[in-house]
Amino acid sequence: MKIFRDSDIKNNPLKDKQIVILGYGSQGSAQALNLRDSGFKVIVGLRKGSQRIKDVERERLKFLPMAEAVKKADLIAMLTPDETHASIYNEFIKTNFKQNGVLLFAHGANIYFKTLLPRRDMDVVMVAPKSPGPILRQRYLDGSGVPAIYSIHQDKSGHAKDIALCYAKGLGCGRSGIIEATFEEETKTDLFGEQAVLCGGLIELMKASYEELIKRGLPPELAYYECSHEVKFIADLLHTKGFAAFANSVSNTALYGGLKQGPRIIDEKVKKTISKIYDEIEDGTFAKEWFESNGSKNAWLDKKRKELINHSIEKAGKTIRELGK
Repeated sequence: MKIFRDSDIKNNPLKDKQIVILGYGSQGSAQALNLRDSGFKVIVGLRKGSQRIKDVERERLKFLPMAEAVKKADLIAMLTPDETHASIYNEFIKTNFKQNGVLLFAHGANIYFKTLLPRRDMDVVMVAPKSPGPILRQRYLDGSGVPAIYSIHQDKSGHAKDIALCYAKGLGCGRSGIIEATFEEETKTDLFGEQAVLCGGLIELMKASYEELIKRGLPPELAYYECSHEVKFIADLLHTKGFAAFANSVSNTALYGGLKQGPRIIDEKVKKTISKIYDEIEDGTFAKEWFESNGSKNAWLDKKRKELINHSIEKAGKTIRELGK
């Protein structure tokens, strides 16, 4: 696996080129600000009347309505929610974007699942920072960076690789490492990691464990501390030093109990479910369900988001989090 760092990236094919960031949410804002601070020409494109316009203006970034921004672009970064990409492409980009421009994504799903079919005359690339936007921005300001994945789907110009690496460097990702992968590899691993671990399995495990302690009469704040708050300490240890250091850093009691009981939680039934989740990503079942679900207006998603926000673990967590301030 090839990993690129700042010292490997000599060319600057984006010098004097106009980068247009479509969207100004978590990733859009972080990428726009990092690129601007790296010396690139940046315009933020939003729909007319967007509530994000005031945020763009507060940062003294240039804003234009999407249709106008697209016409000025040499490179368009699609940083709106995934479920909006196809409609934005068809409405604003397909007939308005210049010939031989660059279309850039931060996630491969729309290209891999063919919900969006880009014109053949453009470069189509991906630069996917492996962190939420706020962390991407903070690491950049700290002088470090987060890793990123880059991929090439179409290389009409013959310079798509240099363009993607230059863009990633502008985000600060070359300070950490830019990893080469395909759109397929990024899409499958990203969706699977989110569902099986980061945003699915881990959250449900924390909630279920917290609820069990509450049911047994333990204090909510203590239950939150043990089942949610301390996850960061273990994650940080694994993140910085790996499994070997973890095994030699926690107490013998903790390690014995964890290694003894962990397989009872992640048993064969759970492993089969994990395998089924991957199957549903690979065969397109999840993508079909998601892209047909009305995205951010999905009533089920809205209901579940509110349930998570209002869960008692969040109420207990506010008390504990205040202790660290």
